[in-house]
Amino acid sequence: IYVIAGNATRPPEFLNSRIPTNWKDDVLLQNYAYGHMSQGKAPGGWVMKMNPDGKSREIITMGYRNPCDFALNRDGELFVYDADMEWDIGAPWYRPTRINHGISGGDSGWRATSKKWRKYFPDTVGSVVDIGPGSPTGVIAGTNANFPTHYRDALFICDWTFATMYSIHLKPNGSSYIGEKREFISNNNGSLALTDVDIGPDGNMYFCVGGRGGQSRLYRISYTGNAPTKLSKLDTTSEHAKARETRKMIESFHGHTDPKAVKEVWPHLGSRDYHTRYAARIAMEWQDPKTWAKKAYAEKNDLAAIHALLGLARSDLADSLEPSIERLLKVGFNKLDKTGKLALLRSYSVIMSRGGMPTANHVKAVGEQLDSFFPSKDDNLNEELCRVLCFLNHPSVVRKTIALMKTTKAQIPDFNSEIMKRNKNYGGKILSTMGEDVTPNVLNIHFLFCLKDVQVGWTMKDRKSYLGELQNLMTKKGGNMFTGYIQKIRESAIASVPDKDRISLQYLMGEVKSVDLAKLPRAKGPGVVWTVDSALQVLNKEVLAGRDYQNGKKMFSAGLCVACHRFGNEGGGIGPDLTNLAKRSDYKSILESTIHPNMVVSEQFEQHELKMKDGSLVLGRVVAEENGEYSLVQSGLEPLKLTKVDKAKVASKEGSTLSMMPGGLINSMNAEELKDLVAYFVSGGDRKHKVFRSLKKLQIELISAVYGEAGNPKRQMDVSNAIQKQIDGWHYDFAMTNKLAGKDPAGGTVKVLDLKYKLNGKTHSKKIRENGTVSFID
Repeated sequence: IYVIAGNATRPPEFLNSRIPTNWKDDVLLQNYAYGHMSQGKAPGGWVMKMNPDGKSREIITMGYRNPCDFALNRDGELFVYDADMEWDIGAPWYRPTRINHGISGGDSGWRATSKKWRKYFPDTVGSVVDIGPGSPTGVIAGTNANFPTHYRDALFICDWTFATMYSIHLKPNGSSYIGEKREFISNNNGSLALTDVDIGPDGNMYFCVGGRGGQSRLYRISYTGNAPTKLSKLDTTSEHAKARETRKMIESFHGHTDPKAVKEVWPHLGSRDYHTRYAARIAMEWQDPKTWAKKAYAEKNDLAAIHALLGLARSDLADSLEPSIERLLKVGFNKLDKTGKLALLRSYSVIMSRGGMPTANHVKAVGEQLDSFFPSKDDNLNEELCRVLCFLNHPSVVRKTIALMKTTKAQIPDFNSEIMKRNKNYGGKILSTMGEDVTPNVLNIHFLFCLKDVQVGWTMKDRKSYLGELQNLMTKKGGNMFTGYIQKIRESAIASVPDKDRISLQYLMGEVKSVDLAKLPRAKGPGVVWTVDSALQVLNKEVLAGRDYQNGKKMFSAGLCVACHRFGNEGGGIGPDLTNLAKRSDYKSILESTIHPNMVVSEQFEQHELKMKDGSLVLGRVVAEENGEYSLVQSGLEPLKLTKVDKAKVASKEGSTLSMMPGGLINSMNAEELKDLVAYFVSGGDRKHKVFRSLKKLQIELISAVYGEAGNPKRQMDVSNAIQKQIDGWHYDFAMTNKLAGKDPAGGTVKVLDLKYKLNGKTHSKKIRENGTVSFID
């Protein structure tokens, strides 16, 4: 009995697996938990074989998206019709619906969102034939059909979405197959939503349609012509048959250890046949890696060594990272064919994704081995060369990739437009992504994705080109997740820009905005010449609650904060982003930076003193260096007014201790307005934050208090005299020095206090430190 499951179904407990179960994502670069099944984990969808009583269960193949059915051909080989994820259309990791050869130990490479494996990876079993967008349902082999001979050798697959049944004609390809799809039956009015197909005992085909409110029907297809219907002679003697026999022999070592495995299997790691190499590597992964690691390091055949070391990395052998890389460095990249080069690059990726960053010497050596071959004339090689060089932070990868992106062109998908028209809703959305003006450049998306976290080799011109390409992609069309993917890449790329370069980048991209100061609101006052102490007295006098959100936002503008600072989605960008100010600063720090802006000036936002050769001094913030000139902004209130200075006339450039921010900006506010402004900062812009809620009277009954300090036993404190308290607001201070309804019998200061109390009838526990504040929230 065979059981098939999709990627949302975790494998049940099983006794055996043909695939080693230490499966991982095996992706080299940081990816996003964004999109459909974003938290999904390997193995994805799977096929399991079991006996009728269910006691003997064995996973045969895995790595599928959401297959519904499969079939066995006359050779006894398993074929799975796997689903796509249409939300990914337009992204490099989109995979169309396809027929996969489900060989023993096969991993078809589904991973969540952007982590999906490329079909050319040597550790995945790619498709026999790609079908295109759709919704796979039923699959059957034509072996028992009373159809013409070529149909009896075919598979029949059903696509629910586009009302099409295909016949898949398999041709030998080494120890596997390649497939050709042909439309068998179809319908253009949407009434043939195929759900399943079978061959009856009478040799006729039966299929049913329906689902999602559609009328269900059962159809029969009979052949009435004169073409021969006899089964073709089963192939047992051709080179293809012999290759399959060799693969089957190797697969007999899957799922268990065997002392004969290394001797029998090792010669096939360098086979010219893809699926034979694959089966050999899986067989080796089932053997104790300590018994064959040295053999892998010493292997003289480069192709065999590459696949052996790939298997060793997947076996998670400790301390294998450096010797594996040492062996791969001996491979002559240019002596390999394309398949070998891709295998080498993938081996590097898996070795480093599982083993981590190599030593500095090896980082340099791998970079030198690969750099001269990037870019190549092959898109797939460029994808993987870029991936590995970006992980290594190679100093030339940014420059080369930015230049390469300018030479690539978007490739319109070869989806059959006539088939897409069979479903106006689903197909119409796909058709809207197909056209010279709307189809995204998928290859460039991959390059942008790879570059997003690279830390070295950037110029401002490169960053402008990079972000410009992302901006261009935002005008293109893809699946439901397409725009979000591009935004995620942009967010990551901007986050990796060094702080000192961010403002310059904003100017370069034209993202700095000016605020019309005359239109800003004003504080009511009367104003106060605030000091840090006087402002703290106002803020600490009572709980900060019941404040006015709209007035706090108004004060953010009235104090001119909005001219220079981002807060949420509003404000300028020339000063620090204040959205999370309260998370990293207390009241005193907020007030000090506001009232005394020169006290601490971050290097990221410092001004520069340009000492001119004529003895004069120019003060301002350098935001760009182009065409032999410095561009300076000299007032944060006028960020678009730039002063140009000829670099040739500058004697020296040094950082200034003077902040661009003037002092006294809150002096127009009265005490209530100041509290609203601080509450606005504390809230992070969240109008539902507790500082904007009204005060409550909370009833608290203290049950017990246990105190103690490091090294001393905890003791129970007498709370008999502290039975009930009325508390206004959310906070109550416990000065933990014998003031809490009892005395410390051992003397000294209570360092830690564990409170147990009832708040409005509910029992709670809290732990606070000396002189701490506990928050009571009903």
